[in-house]
Amino acid sequence: MDLAEIFRVMRRRWYVLLPGLLLTIGLTVAVAITVPVTYQSQSTVVLLNSEKATKAYDGNPFLSTQTSLTGMADSLARNLNSDASLRELKSRGATGTFEAKLADNAQGPLMWLTVTGTDKKAVLKSDRILTEYADERLVQFQK
Repeated sequence: MDLAEIFRVMRRRWYVLLPGLLLTIGLTVAVAITVPVTYQSQSTVVLLNSEKATKAYDGNPFLSTQTSLTGMADSLARNLNSDASLRELKSRGATGTFEAKLADNAQGPLMWLTVTGTDKKAVLKSDRILTEYADERLVQFQK
């Protein structure tokens, strides 16, 4: 069967092809209308050592990550996922769902801050609010 013969069969059986094509188009449009688009914004936060701790690495803080910082990143992530933190973020105008966790397969103190929602601008704004709040909480932890 060659391409020309396929087209001849389709032309002869148009009464089968046309309803199937219209049904496919209709279902595609229905799904596009009923299923909302979901946006996600993700920030990566790395915790770095102090200048004193980086002297052995010529002052490069990215080379001197320690396991104690991973524990701090885990504590911070757990704090950011708490109900109190979620209420605080909502009071600051953040919308959507929030998640803070240690980065997958990270070899150092890396955290992912993720915001998910249906409004693109609101998700970006909420990601900024979450990142700023994470910075504030880290400073509070260090005090």
